[in-house]
Amino acid sequence: MFCVIAVGSILAPLTTNASKKLIAVLEFSADERATLSPDEVSHITNLVRQNALRLTTGSEYKLMTRENIAALLPPGTDLAQCEVDAKCEVEIGRNVGADYVITGRIIKFGKTLTISMNVHNTRTANLVASDSAVTKKIDEVLEPLKEAVGRLFERLIPTTGQTARNDPDAGSATGPVETDVIDLTTERNQVEDVFQPKTGLRWMRCALGLEYRQERCQGTPSKFRWNNAMSACPTGYRMPSREEFMTLLGHCDGNMKSGNHGSCSPCSRGDCRRILGNDTLSYWTETTENPMFSWKVSLDTGYVGIYGVGFELAVRCVRESIP
Repeated sequence: MFCVIAVGSILAPLTTNASKKLIAVLEFSADERATLSPDEVSHITNLVRQNALRLTTGSEYKLMTRENIAALLPPGTDLAQCEVDAKCEVEIGRNVGADYVITGRIIKFGKTLTISMNVHNTRTANLVASDSAVTKKIDEVLEPLKEAVGRLFERLIPTTGQTARNDPDAGSATGPVETDVIDLTTERNQVEDVFQPKTGLRWMRCALGLEYRQERCQGTPSKFRWNNAMSACPTGYRMPSREEFMTLLGHCDGNMKSGNHGSCSPCSRGDCRRILGNDTLSYWTETTENPMFSWKVSLDTGYVGIYGVGFELAVRCVRESIP
């Protein structure tokens, strides 16, 4: 499988925002066992490009356009003769002036497809980040791929919490660590709040977009990018913080105590279920990591981590109780 440069064509020319770090996305390749058509491989590349665009819009990073690549390649360069390997891909990036190149390969292992992605720094040729998405069906690749691209850019873009994440003395999970949680009840008001006595917070019964009918939340939840989510709650409400979600879920591991990614109890059991029901959505928190990433919580699994602000998640609002 040969390597062809493929970059988004919807951004401004290279001559603007010259100080930004440039990223080129190369067309992904697939092994024969994956039995994917060229259109399917191209579709996966486009999904990666679209998600990368969301994460870089308004940041110090910029995707290069197809026109930029064509204009900057040395005369006579034949990209079709570039076998997929790191040295060749890095050299392409250098030739077109990219600071980073993103490459990917799709392989079949058993009954699953794995989409492996790498980011190389073209100046040093070092591998900066890698991640993968796994799916059993090509038409179900969207969500795992979005998650994987988000994690990829999380490693590419430095975060304010990097010191804590790399500190060997920061601690790791050796078992559940009890958070300051929790004697919750199912006391409710008459309209739309669920009361958490320990914190004094009132949680909306349902995510935004859902309606509480027949003792459960019904409908389709609204999804927001983080910047829009911050102003989505009605007057008097706000998004919960990372710590407030941790307190609600309880039994968070040692990584969470250190300010790192980690896991708490899922909302399928315990006090969270008594308060919010068996909620399986992923929510934004108001806690931000840097302009590119904010913290999210997946109530289905209890996972708490940072996520690209350009992606869309559900919002559940809280307010302080009024004495």
